[in-house]
Amino acid sequence: MFIKIGRLIAVLCIWGFALSALPAQNILDPSWSGVADEIRPKIQQRMSESDIKGLMIVLVDEEKTVWSEGFGFSDISTNKNVDADTMFEIGSVSKTFSGLMVMQLYEQGKLDIDKPLVTYIPEFKLMPPVGNFPRVERPITVRDVLTHHSGIPGDLMNGAFGTKYDKSFLDTLLAWLANDSATYPPGYRWAYSNTAVALLERVIENASGRPFAEYSQDFLDSLGMAPASYFRDNPDLLNRLSRAYIGDVDIGMLQLNVPSSGSIAASANQMGHYLRMLLNEGTLDGRVIVQPETFGAMIQVQNADNALDLTRKMGLSFVLDDAELEWAGPLLWHNGETTAFTSHMEALRNHDIAVFVSVNTKDENNVAGDIAHAALESALAIKRGLARPAQRVSDVSLKSISLPQAFLENFSGSYAGDDLGQVQILRPSNGGLSWDQLEIGSAGQIERNNQGTLTLWSDGFFRTSASADMAFEFREIGGRFLMIGHTGGTQKIFGDRFAAHPLSEAWRARIGEWVSVDKPLIEAGQRFGAVPQVQLMIVDGVLVMERSGQLLVVQPVSDEVGYIRGLGRIGGSALRFQNRDGDQELRFMMDVFRFGAK
Repeated sequence: MFIKIGRLIAVLCIWGFALSALPAQNILDPSWSGVADEIRPKIQQRMSESDIKGLMIVLVDEEKTVWSEGFGFSDISTNKNVDADTMFEIGSVSKTFSGLMVMQLYEQGKLDIDKPLVTYIPEFKLMPPVGNFPRVERPITVRDVLTHHSGIPGDLMNGAFGTKYDKSFLDTLLAWLANDSATYPPGYRWAYSNTAVALLERVIENASGRPFAEYSQDFLDSLGMAPASYFRDNPDLLNRLSRAYIGDVDIGMLQLNVPSSGSIAASANQMGHYLRMLLNEGTLDGRVIVQPETFGAMIQVQNADNALDLTRKMGLSFVLDDAELEWAGPLLWHNGETTAFTSHMEALRNHDIAVFVSVNTKDENNVAGDIAHAALESALAIKRGLARPAQRVSDVSLKSISLPQAFLENFSGSYAGDDLGQVQILRPSNGGLSWDQLEIGSAGQIERNNQGTLTLWSDGFFRTSASADMAFEFREIGGRFLMIGHTGGTQKIFGDRFAAHPLSEAWRARIGEWVSVDKPLIEAGQRFGAVPQVQLMIVDGVLVMERSGQLLVVQPVSDEVGYIRGLGRIGGSALRFQNRDGDQELRFMMDVFRFGAK
């Protein structure tokens, strides 16, 4: 899960004590001690820099766990150390477990991933997208869910977190979807969807004929991971589960009400079992979890022909690209985040090496991912004698190219990119493109930040300077004109060009703040995942909505319905207005708002 929460100031005296504590360690293979010796100082440094209270790591080589260790504290109030048996929430890494359970049922003949999702969830309903997308005459399939190509709205999270598991939330979610629209047609592009994977709980139940809690626990037990679980009802698990921190604030233990999407709690040693199974193509200590053929299908690229996915390579539940490690050959990975825990799992298939790292403190600096990458690089160097190739320095000096204004007009305009929560505005200026970025400032106001001038360079990319980390190209894909950023071997859609549309009086009358009908519950801490308010405003003639610090471009399609411009996780999401009890309500992403203070 990805829920942004502001950081709090650390209490230095407490953290200083944490750093002085001896880490609980478990070196199972002395030949790997060089990796541990190299990585421990990096762990301590990154934990100190980012105020991480506790961290765990496990490294696996072929069929052996060779290093598992805990650092810092699982409970700062009692100075309880993290060790290799301390349990952390692993967040969306859980999705790979859920995918394996689906594929287990597939090979048993109880489920066909290419059948419509409604086959296994008869009550599932979702209206077509309201945005300007191609018409697709096929239903959403289970395969679409596993590859994040379903078009099911991605983060319908109002009420998804609670102090105890509420099984009825899934029915509430399905009821909302029945009156909502898809963001994209199925198969249109990769768009990460927590909501879609949440539905696998019901798919697994109906295909297996067993409660998800029972089936999933048997699955985890078959991996030797007990008491790891999607649920928080085991006293042994609760005793071993780390506290969760935002800054120095202990936020308690929350249960995710959509377990298949991200609720597993597990230890480093338990995750070692899982990594060994992955490296052994679905088999663990002679036990076949899934057949090698099934596992092989899961790590085959599913979206190679989708131009809108750019460099993203997706298997069935597993991500198969990572610019940080692509030089080391084929890999599979997934990361995860809950309210405070952040995790990263990665396996290098050609080298039979895998790692899992998790932290128990809100991590804004990718500590888990960076440590995982560092550990794998060290393992490759020490055990395999393989080092990251030296960065190739171009022997051709880049030269800037001044372009005529008439040509630059081809690239100018406004670009919406919902993942960034910003609007990019480009105008011809002095042979390049003057680049302004509209975003929400710390005080909630619109800020226009000049990013400099994008100039065309002799390699065919736009940059603000020859040494800029990010290069840009402009490309038309599927009838959309896109601003695409290139950095570190990855590509990302910065924005989808749009034109302002005239606003009806009905929409103009809605300018202002809309307050959640759940706001009293949110303020009382009884509603996790809800948004307290949104604001509609007009900026440069464009209708935008501020939501949780994001600036989203709204495209009306009628007086009652609009959608979010951009090709990200929120792009395509529908806004609907309806009258209820004499008041107008705004329905958006499982939140209901009323105008002003009503």
